[in-house]
Amino acid sequence: MKKIMETIVSIYVHDKDAMNNGGDIIHLVSSVNFDGRNLYLHYAKIATAKMRRFELGKSQQQIAERMGCSVSAVRSCELPYCDLSRQSEVLVKKLAKALECDIESLMN
Repeated sequence: MKKIMETIVSIYVHDKDAMNNGGDIIHLVSSVNFDGRNLYLHYAKIATAKMRRFELGKSQQQIAERMGCSVSAVRSCELPYCDLSRQSEVLVKKLAKALECDIESLMN
């Protein structure tokens, strides 16, 4: 168990240093349980926009700069419960362009 937790921390530190994104990779695992025999990883729900940003290897700051908006706007679009269909059309278009994808793929 200790070795696995060290690995998760190592991934976090590497991601934080390499991509300057605050170690977002750690948010993929919401909790870890070990019952003495089995290890259980519980994964968090990740928004499509956040997954696309991870695929591109970009930070929230970099996406915000591409969009011409604040980091908090990007952060709010990446929340698991964010419904992009309720966001302004202009914001969603800028997000899709910054993430190099079409709007429909963000809406899934």
